[in-house]
Amino acid sequence: MGYAVSLTPKATKLLEDLPRAAQQRIAERLAWLAAEPHGAGVSKVVSAAAPVYRAKAGRDYRIVFAVDDAAREVLVVWVGNRRDAYRQR
Repeated sequence: MGYAVSLTPKATKLLEDLPRAAQQRIAERLAWLAAEPHGAGVSKVVSAAAPVYRAKAGRDYRIVFAVDDAAREVLVVWVGNRRDAYRQR
């Protein structure tokens, strides 16, 4: 049984602004995260106050998300180019 994946309004807007190829790559990675949000390729963001994780989506894109294991939900808070992934928001 997998996890439900939802995006914040900000993450949805950021995803819509990306090129189609990047959107497809991120969608494939989100499907993978629904099956295994703590799997290989997922790292904890050290500088975050709350437990937040990141996953690569291709060479240039990152997904930043939180996991609620009790509710079996993945909440995507940010998607975009890796150069912007760790800037203070």
